[in-house]
Amino acid sequence: MRAYEVVYVLTPDLEEEQVEEKHNEFKSVIERYGGAPGEIDVWGKRRLAYEIDDYQEGIYALRKFQGENQVLTELERSLKMDESILRYLIARDEDA
Repeated sequence: MRAYEVVYVLTPDLEEEQVEEKHNEFKSVIERYGGAPGEIDVWGKRRLAYEIDDYQEGIYALRKFQGENQVLTELERSLKMDESILRYLIARDEDA
């Protein structure tokens, strides 16, 4: 399995419980398709460089994980379909 990391930005109007649910939802997608979720680093609410969908702030999070192509495909599909995701980026983790 290859090591990856995903950074995603959630809408700032989510409650703390909803944010936690989103983190767990993406973790379960990774596990469901044979991946190994790693640590998550929640950066919290930060100002965006530019306005996205009328939002000037977003809740940033970074999760490291390991997986094969199917994990990437399904995680990306989940991120695209989720309306509370403003932006995301999945990249190989060269440090792992």
